[in-house]
Amino acid sequence: MKVYVNDRYIKRRASIGKWASLLGLAVLAGGFVLSLRDPRFFIVSFATLILGFLLSNVGIYYANRYARPDRPDAVLAQTLKGFDKRYALYQFILPVSHVLREPGGLTIFTLKPQEGEIAFEDGKWRHRQGWGRLLRWVGQEGLGKPDREVDLDIQTMQDWLQKQGDDQEVPVRGVVVFTSPKASLQLDNPPVDAVSAKQLTGWLRKIGRLPPLSKEDQGRLAELLDQEVPGGESEADE
Repeated sequence: MKVYVNDRYIKRRASIGKWASLLGLAVLAGGFVLSLRDPRFFIVSFATLILGFLLSNVGIYYANRYARPDRPDAVLAQTLKGFDKRYALYQFILPVSHVLREPGGLTIFTLKPQEGEIAFEDGKWRHRQGWGRLLRWVGQEGLGKPDREVDLDIQTMQDWLQKQGDDQEVPVRGVVVFTSPKASLQLDNPPVDAVSAKQLTGWLRKIGRLPPLSKEDQGRLAELLDQEVPGGESEADE
C-alpha cells in the first residue's frame, strides 16, 4: 500500500502548536507577575490569564493532532500496513483529510483521538470520562457529532470528484475511527460505521469490504487522485 502524506501541512500545524503553547505560558506568567506587582491592574492581569489559557489550549490541541508520535494520522497509517498495492492512503492532500483508495472505491476516515468510553445511545453520542472530563478544558477536543462530520466529508469528496469532469461513478463511504487504545466503544445502532483502530483492518477486509470496481475504473481513479499529490510530499510503500 502506498501512503501519501502532506508533511508540510503537518509541520506547519505542529509549529503552530509549539509557538502557541510557548506564547500562552509567557502570557500566563506575565499576567501572574502583573497581578502580584500592582493589584490595580487586576482586570488587565485577569484578561491576560484568560488569553494565556486560550493560547495554551490551542497549543495542546495542535500538539496532540500534529506533533505527537501517536498522532491520529500516524496511527491510521500504521493500522493500515499490510494492504496490497491496490490500496493508497492520502493524508492532508485531497479536499478531505484522510482518504483510502481501495479496489471498491473510496473510504473516508473521520479520526477521533478521545479516550474513555464512547457511547451512542438513544440517538445521541456521549463521551464518558468520569473525572477525566475536566481534560476537555485543557486541550482535549470534544467528541462532537461524528455522523455529521462523516456526511459532510462524503459530500465534499463527491462534489470534488464531480468537478474533475470524470463521469466515473465512484462509491464513497465514511467511517469513524477512534485512534486511542484507551477508547472503549459502546455503540447501539449508530448512524454511521464506527470502529476502533484495532478493529479497522478486519472491518475493511470483512464487514466493510466493497465489491471491486473494474481494473479500468481502478486505474482511472488512481490516476485522478495521484495527480493531486504535490511534489516533495512523502510517499511510502507499506
